Amino acid sequence: MTGWRGECDFIDPMCGSGTLLVEAALIARNIWPGVFGRHYDFETWPDFDRELMEEIYNDDSDEREFQHHIYGYDINIHAVEASNINAKAASVTKEVT
Repeated sequence: MTGWRGECDFIDPMCGSGTLLVEAALIARNIWPGVFGRHYDFETWPDFDRELMEEIYNDDSDEREFQHHIYGYDINIHAVEASNINAKAASVTKEVT
């Protein structure tokens, strides 16, 4: 909604648990939001093709390198720790400090 697309650094001075930091990193690298840890009911169908799903799910052909950096700050050290945990869970620690 902000119009930011990864063309410059991103700074969140009150990062809380890091939601905006992680979303910014995903936008910058062109990774679909919500891609991590999502499961769908159709995966339990008898004719579900797991190999096809993994091929589609793991297709990173549209990902791009991010030439800038994303910075998060917070006065609350617990919030900073939560941000670090969430960035690690989203595999964006290279982009987020």
